Amino acid sequence: MRVEGAREDLDFLESSAFVPLAVGNSWKFAHDYAENIVGTMLMDGHLYYQFDRFDNTFNNAWLRMTEMNQLLVRQEATEQVWLDFAAEVGAAWTVHGPDGQTKWTVHLESKSDTVTVPAGTFVQCYRFYFQFNGADNDLVEWYAPGVGAVKRDLYGIGFIEFPLLEAVVNQTNLPTAAPGDHAGASARTFELAQNYPNPFSLNETVLSGKSTSIAYRLAQAGPVELTIYDLLGRKTRTLVRRNQSAGTHAATWDGTDSRNAPVSAGVYVYRLAVGGSFQTRRLIVLR
Repeated sequence: MRVEGAREDLDFLESSAFVPLAVGNSWKFAHDYAENIVGTMLMDGHLYYQFDRFDNTFNNAWLRMTEMNQLLVRQEATEQVWLDFAAEVGAAWTVHGPDGQTKWTVHLESKSDTVTVPAGTFVQCYRFYFQFNGADNDLVEWYAPGVGAVKRDLYGIGFIEFPLLEAVVNQTNLPTAAPGDHAGASARTFELAQNYPNPFSLNETVLSGKSTSIAYRLAQAGPVELTIYDLLGRKTRTLVRRNQSAGTHAATWDGTDSRNAPVSAGVYVYRLAVGGSFQTRRLIVLR
């Protein structure tokens, strides 16, 4: 259900740099566990997305991303930071289960893991370790930028893996290849390099016409999309959207948005999508 009068940034709905929030997005994991975004609602001036089930913990949960790149989960009038993508590796915080009594200490352990599951191979994944304040029920989760959760490992009485089997993310079906063909596809079929120069000065770009270059290599021909996002997940500029041949390619960005207006100084994310696989990197714009 979408509440009348709710205001939302359509670019943010199309793709988030961290967790893609849009009605219709869905994730199916092993052991018949699935998450689906089924509606939105405006509460306390914020747009929330309704999950029928989230994290194998919450039923009928409401979530939103903050300007600080934190994923909040809300039940009734109470919300908490569930995942903090802006935290430094090694940071920790406390979260509570839906009963209000169960709690975990969450550790951000990595921002650069590579995870291979039936839905594909995903790079630069964030790894969160949920340390249960008791004897069992520790949890490790991996999130791929622009895709969401791709794997969960539960350490309880026994060890249970919940790899992502398939997903619908912003109208893209994963995996895009036949079962068994997609494993390792990201690493084999394309590589995304760090932009150069990085950081780059917007003032120098305006005065001298300089820009930053983003290079990437394709092992085979196919559809390619290279997009710049800000840290709120809003689409800033699409640099490439077409079929390209195998080989090395490069795109340049002059620090302007889709309206050709200079962007603000700060950190941005660029994402290369080849088929159903994604790679992301960060770049810095200076004034």
